Amino acid sequence: MRWNVGIAVILALFGLLLGWPAAAADSQRTVDPYYYPPATDTEVYRSDAVTLSEASKNQRVAFVIGITEVQMRRGHAPAIAIFAAGEDAEQLIIIATGDGRLNTKYRARALFSTLTSLARATPMFSEFGVETVFTFFDLAKMLGFTTVTASDGRDYTYQVIVE
Repeated sequence: MRWNVGIAVILALFGLLLGWPAAAADSQRTVDPYYYPPATDTEVYRSDAVTLSEASKNQRVAFVIGITEVQMRRGHAPAIAIFAAGEDAEQLIIIATGDGRLNTKYRARALFSTLTSLARATPMFSEFGVETVFTFFDLAKMLGFTTVTASDGRDYTYQVIVE
């Protein structure tokens, strides 16, 4: 479908960004110490977006795989590990792989702001007429993610519950 083209463009744009630091998420909206330390900061993002009918566990996993593939083609170790967790892969988790990254809510918010700029530049957002309104969290909602968690992988975790 046409939104798959939008996802491909988003992946390409994220490829430009993924040399930067990143974030993490969990299944029951509780902390899973296997992936990241307990949430230091949590907030709820109430999205006006609707989860796309095409959104599924397979689409969410494909989204994460696409981002990971772009990172691996860069020729150096990724600055983040990104994956989906939960029974339906509904949690987007991004963990910094080095020190000094995503260790404050302001750094996590800066990453999400940059991801918002990239998402707004996609044909999918233009097609839906939301390129000046929707954020990265709206994209997450459209794909069916319920949490987006950013962590430095050591001490700090910033979790956004997407409703």
